[in-house]
Amino acid sequence: METTLNEHVTTHESVCQMRLQSETQDDFEASTDLQSDWIEKRLNTKLAVAKTSTETEQQVNLRACQIRFEQQDEQITARTTELAHSHANKIEQRLQDKLDEATIEI
Repeated sequence: METTLNEHVTTHESVCQMRLQSETQDDFEASTDLQSDWIEKRLNTKLAVAKTSTETEQQVNLRACQIRFEQQDEQITARTTELAHSHANKIEQRLQDKLDEATIEI
């Protein structure tokens, strides 16, 4: 009887150890899943922040380029106007010189 009792205790102990090991494995897997979820959420948050930062920087850079383009356009327009006035003045001076020569000849 003692042998049967010892076998029963040993069997019961083995079953309990298997259950404990199974529960421990389940807890470990659940913990790993939670940790993976937490890491994924954290990385997604960092990615969202980096994306927002990059988009903001792109908008700032785009606006800076637009401002620079507008400034260059104004400079080109001013230089074009200056050259047109200079050319008109030279033509006017040549015509005046020809008129003066014609007046002297007459």
